[in-house]
Amino acid sequence: MRFTVEVEDFWLEEEELSVALQQAVKNEVISSIRKDIKDQVSAFMDKILKEEIYDQMQTRVTILMSEFVESGKVKGRYSGDGEMTVNEWIAKEFKGSNESILKYVNESAKKQTDELKRRYDLLFASQIVSKINEQGLLKEDVARLLLPKE
Repeated sequence: MRFTVEVEDFWLEEEELSVALQQAVKNEVISSIRKDIKDQVSAFMDKILKEEIYDQMQTRVTILMSEFVESGKVKGRYSGDGEMTVNEWIAKEFKGSNESILKYVNESAKKQTDELKRRYDLLFASQIVSKINEQGLLKEDVARLLLPKE
């Protein structure tokens, strides 16, 4: 430690200066020890509290998961919300604050249904042309033009 003492406009006798310096050193050492002890106790208590909170959280999550598995119902986000099935909860969450996700799901579903309709129409048309050709009602060149090459 380094101490700087400035004496201005007054004179202290040697004994008074010595006592004052000893008192200042004692105060600084005591303050440093208090701070170190406070930091150590605080860190120790934080560690214990974190462990206790983690243990309680694990217990509560386990209980909630067990209740969910048994009943098939979950509690809503807020305390006023009642129990609901998982399907109801998912629908509520998607309709609530996640409009962009819902929009993406709708667009994706529309694209997939349009593709399936197109494939079904193509398959249906191919089967009709194939059956008409088997009956001999189409010229051979027309059937080749209408049927996709496989």
